[in-house]
Amino acid sequence: MESGAKANESGKLAENSVAKILESLNISYITQYRHYDIFYGMYNVYDFVCKELDLTIESKNQTVGGSVDEKWAFNLLKFLAGKIPTKKFVMVFQGNEPRKGYHDFLKKIDFLVAEFASEEAFEKMNDFYVLFGLDELSDFLMIEKRK
Repeated sequence: MESGAKANESGKLAENSVAKILESLNISYITQYRHYDIFYGMYNVYDFVCKELDLTIESKNQTVGGSVDEKWAFNLLKFLAGKIPTKKFVMVFQGNEPRKGYHDFLKKIDFLVAEFASEEAFEKMNDFYVLFGLDELSDFLMIEKRK
């Protein structure tokens, strides 16, 4: 099996795991949500949109070599530009651990946004989450559901 096909297969397995968590918490969701982006003149597709929580979830799974840990940056830019269909955005990473030092880098991202972006963008960072693994996602969703 080619690495692209393996990536698609592992991505589907990761999405199924997220769906099971959402269902176990009785959180309704739309999968493969198509959101029209007027800037690009095309649709973006998001893994999950939970309207009751005003939350979009993108699931990334890395079981083969690749750069899945770099995908947060593109999603962060879309989020800060208002291209995500909800107020809150979660990227959940599954599979292999990201590169060494990645966790430390993410801890500094608030500083980087504050340094280089507008005050409004910095405020939006309170609604952008990067989670590692299904346990973190489940805990996060339980807290969000109680709000």
